[in-house]
Amino acid sequence: MINPVQIAMRMAGFESEGDTETFLVDYAAAQQQTPIDWSGLDQTNLVQSGDGVNAPGQAAAIGQGKPAVQVVPETVSSVETVTVNVQGQQSVVDVQAAHAQRAEQAQATDGGSAFYAEYTEAGANSLVNDLFVQYATADVQQQVRNPRVDLKPGAMVVYAEANLEIGWQEVALILIFNETGTQFQIAGIDIAGQRFNNPPAGFLTDLMQTVETQGNQALQNAQIVTPNGPLNIQQIYIAENMLQIVAH
Repeated sequence: MINPVQIAMRMAGFESEGDTETFLVDYAAAQQQTPIDWSGLDQTNLVQSGDGVNAPGQAAAIGQGKPAVQVVPETVSSVETVTVNVQGQQSVVDVQAAHAQRAEQAQATDGGSAFYAEYTEAGANSLVNDLFVQYATADVQQQVRNPRVDLKPGAMVVYAEANLEIGWQEVALILIFNETGTQFQIAGIDIAGQRFNNPPAGFLTDLMQTVETQGNQALQNAQIVTPNGPLNIQQIYIAENMLQIVAH
């Protein structure tokens, strides 16, 4: 049975490009990503990015399952609070209040600091809701409500209720991430399991462009503030029920 929103999408000029789940499975198979091995480091298994450790703030070429920075294993320790700078707003965040399952810091071998955070899908959803309430503009909150995420390997599907011409309807943006997970592109809109793309001009097109532009800017500019200086996000790994973040 065709969803009425799917009919509306086709009438509005969107192109149906098949089953969303099949697209995401194929994308994950092409990426072949593995979880970041942060806790398994030891003196004989120090991991390194690319041909050398990148300076803080620089993107890294990362081996499968390897953190984007080289750290001194015995310096890894849990943290209860972390100072973050998001969109120019700096605040001290309680790790439990931020819904992280793990949050750890370590000394990098270049003398700088490194930070690691890990989320379950439930924790990621709680964080997304908090960030939406705190940072989404009034205009966006009038058009979108109740966001949630479905984590997929190398991707995520961001669901929300959107204020369309036919009323409030649940739609979802399909986000696929680059190799390091630090930038993404929107690969279409999911409606009842079907992927629609190549949208015509209108609210949904504007929403897709806004989310992609502002989301990537936030990922690029977000920082962990430490006594040794700010740390930028170097690597994000996404699986079915896990999201890992490394900053340096």
